[in-house]
Amino acid sequence: FDTIIAMDVFEHVEDSERFIEGCKKLLKKDGVIILMLPLLCDDVELPPQHFMPEHIHIFKKDYLMQKLGAKQFDRWTPGHEIIVI
Repeated sequence: FDTIIAMDVFEHVEDSERFIEGCKKLLKKDGVIILMLPLLCDDVELPPQHFMPEHIHIFKKDYLMQKLGAKQFDRWTPGHEIIVI
């Protein structure tokens, strides 16, 4: 694939590293993964509805950006941050 889009999925996945590795195996050489997920960010407070039991992970923005080697960050609205890997 050229692009894999996972909107409101990543925070529900138990093994986040395995999920990303699986996506990378499906991508073409210069393909990208686009994730939309709630992130803890220094510039805005995450709305309370994002702290629900079905959200297995709520990552800090800086940690996840570095861990995934993200190329881009954007925000649709607080709790719906976008990372491009």
